[in-house]
Amino acid sequence: KNENLHPCQNLNIIFPQSVYNLNPHTANYSSEAQILSGLYEGIFSYDARSLDPVSGIVDTFKVSRNKLTWTFTLKENCTLSNGEKITAEIIRQSWLTLLAPETNAPFASLLDCVVGASDYRSGKTTSENVKILAPNENTLIVKLVAPTEHLPKILCHHAFSVVSQTKDVFSGAFQLTEHSDTHIVM
Repeated sequence: KNENLHPCQNLNIIFPQSVYNLNPHTANYSSEAQILSGLYEGIFSYDARSLDPVSGIVDTFKVSRNKLTWTFTLKENCTLSNGEKITAEIIRQSWLTLLAPETNAPFASLLDCVVGASDYRSGKTTSENVKILAPNENTLIVKLVAPTEHLPKILCHHAFSVVSQTKDVFSGAFQLTEHSDTHIVM
């Protein structure tokens, strides 16, 4: 984001003309994922070479001995495109929106490993029963139904990015400046 370190350059990517869904919670196609990975970031991202999980907005994380509780500590300097600090509560709200039955998100079931997520997603309970906790602004705690060693790989997916409740506010390296049926400028 510092133009002195990285001067702006254009990167042109040619996609077939289409109507793209740019909501990371409901987008379903790989062409959309390529765009969304620039607009949104999550706790983990994909390493460009190996596709292994690498730190996104998380500084550190710990897994409990029984592997049922994951505690994420967020980086201090992560902000949304409007300058608002990314907090654990923003992530929590983003994931609860993803899980909400009315969102009908195609990848929401990947969070069924979280206590209460499946029941909330299917409308059997409320969001208060989902064990995604934000005890302070830099700590996110996730309680699991069973050990889920591949959780970082799940959380790399664009569906689990940090999505603001405010329209046209992004958590990734780029902002959407133009969007039409024929082109997208970030």
